[in-house]
Amino acid sequence: MDAVIIPKTKPNITFQGQGYTSTAIVWNDTANSSHGTFYCASVQVFAANFVAKNISFMNVAPIPKPGDVGAQAVAIRVNGDQASFWGCGFFGAQDTLHDDRGRHYFKECYIQGSIDFIFGNAKSLYEDCQLISMAPPVAVGQKNINGAVTAHGRASADEDSGFAFVRCNLGGTGRIWLGRAWRPFSKIKFIVKALTQK
Repeated sequence: MDAVIIPKTKPNITFQGQGYTSTAIVWNDTANSSHGTFYCASVQVFAANFVAKNISFMNVAPIPKPGDVGAQAVAIRVNGDQASFWGCGFFGAQDTLHDDRGRHYFKECYIQGSIDFIFGNAKSLYEDCQLISMAPPVAVGQKNINGAVTAHGRASADEDSGFAFVRCNLGGTGRIWLGRAWRPFSKIKFIVKALTQK
């Protein structure tokens, strides 16, 4: 079996599962094994109007340690315009969800990762999602930051892109940043429902 690629010439495709804990597309490439982060995704969507409902996208490559080079393992890359995800799961560690380009909508999704686990330069809205860190726990008394939820890649003030998170719950392990500036004009907004600390 190979990773799934939906080309630009195949718009209006829907993936329908039976629940994100029951139905999954799984792959295990890393940036090292596939010529870079942009090409290691389990699923790559380049077509417009892609819809996914009640399904998971997983990259089960080994979990990297902070600082590991080439260990990025993308579960899905979304590059087509007007994609939407309803009740989906996204599982990986570093660079789980490559929200690359276009306008996208995520509703009631479960997104898990450790380092930059939502990254890209899309214009996306995340509503009522679970954002779960699996970064290594930090020892008592330590103040290390060992991950980030987001890394937005807006390169200029003229680009109409950004990530917005509305009523999302953040939880999991480790000490992480809500976002880091991947490029000079990164734009991320959180209207948060709950923050937890373990």
